[in-house]
Amino acid sequence: MAEGGGLRLNDEAGKAVITLSKSGAGLNGKGADGQDYLLDPKDHPRSARPVPPSAAERAATAAARPTVVDPAGAPAPDSLPGRYVTMRQQNREGCRLILAAGPANSPGGAPARFDGRCDDTGLTIFDPVGWRYTAGRLSLVARKGHSVDLVFENGQWRKDPRSAHRCCCASSRRSRCQTAIRSGSSAS
Repeated sequence: MAEGGGLRLNDEAGKAVITLSKSGAGLNGKGADGQDYLLDPKDHPRSARPVPPSAAERAATAAARPTVVDPAGAPAPDSLPGRYVTMRQQNREGCRLILAAGPANSPGGAPARFDGRCDDTGLTIFDPVGWRYTAGRLSLVARKGHSVDLVFENGQWRKDPRSAHRCCCASSRRSRCQTAIRSGSSAS
């Protein structure tokens, strides 16, 4: 912006190429090349004001944020090692996963592996090899290094809603799962 509400167009070195000042309804000025320039807004549409986001857009934005984890409601780190059952649909067992004891807060995390065969193609491709637990979030680490965050709700781990895919993990000692991960040692 130039002084007095005008407009200055600069080259990549910051030198003014065209300086326009207010005149009537438009802007006029002279360029460094000696030419006269006029910007007249008459008969040109103005840019529309941004439309406020709809309720659906606000909900989608909120869902994209990480879920807030209540540390008081999160399980103790020493309770996490064990056998888990993964599910993509309610009460439909997918694969069994073992989270081994170890330094779960280290960069690579503690070891994780499937317990037996896993027929879920997505989980097999993900190929969990480790896990971390930080600030109430359980992260499963894939062989290629990427991870997925799980949050603990209603007695089970579920994929953080900011993620697009649904998966759940719950204890085989518990009988309910709402698309999450459950833990347990009695699954066979």
